[in-house]
Amino acid sequence: MKIYLLPGLDGTGELFYPLQSALSKEIQSVAVRYKDEVLFDDYLETVTALIPDKDVILVAESFSGPIALALIARNPSRFKFVVLSATFATSPFRGILGITKYLPSFVFGSYRKNKKIFSTFCLNGCPNDELLTKILSVVRSLPASTTKSRLELLAGIDMRPVLSRITIPILYLRASHDRLVRPGLSQQLIDGLPNVVVQSIDGPHMLLQANPIESAKAIMKYL
Repeated sequence: MKIYLLPGLDGTGELFYPLQSALSKEIQSVAVRYKDEVLFDDYLETVTALIPDKDVILVAESFSGPIALALIARNPSRFKFVVLSATFATSPFRGILGITKYLPSFVFGSYRKNKKIFSTFCLNGCPNDELLTKILSVVRSLPASTTKSRLELLAGIDMRPVLSRITIPILYLRASHDRLVRPGLSQQLIDGLPNVVVQSIDGPHMLLQANPIESAKAIMKYL
C-alpha cells in the first residue's frame, strides 16, 4: 500500500520522518516536496503530477489540508481515502495574515531564528530537542520569500464552499493541544464534511511529529 504525504508550511516533506518510521512496513509513503509555487493552483498542479490516477490515499497536514480538499473536490473519483491532520477550511490568524503582502521578505526570515516561537506554538514546549533542532534546520533552509508567499496564500484560503461536495471517507486527526488551529476552526471543517471520522490525539499542532506513534496507529486503523 502506498500513501502520499502533503507537508505543512515548510513544504519540504522532510519533517515526516517520525511518522514514516512509525507506520507499518507494509505501507510505502511518498513525501511530496513543494518548490517554487506561488498561486494556489500551482500547488494543486504539483501534487496532481505526482499522484496516480485512481485509489489515491493522502495524508495532509496543516498548510496542505486546503490543497487536499481542493484536489478531492475537483476530481473525487481519483481518491480512496484522505487523512487530515491539524488543518482547517479557513486559516488561523486570517486577519493578521492579510497584512503579510505589505511586509518586506526579510521580516519572515527573522522569525525563523526564534526557537521559542516553534517550541511554544508548534510543539507546546514538547521536550524533544532533536525534533526541535530538525524543525529549525528545515525552516531556516527556506528562502524568506517562500515563507512570505505561503503566508500570503493562507490569508485568502476559504474551502467552506466545497466541503459538502467531498463525500469520500476522511479521517481528521485533531491535536488535543493545538495552539494554532483552535477547536472552533477545526470544528468548522469537521462540520462541513459529510463523511468524516474524528480522532483526537494528545499532542500539539505538529502532531505527526510530536506524537507519531498514536498518529500512525490511527491512520493504520482506518486504512
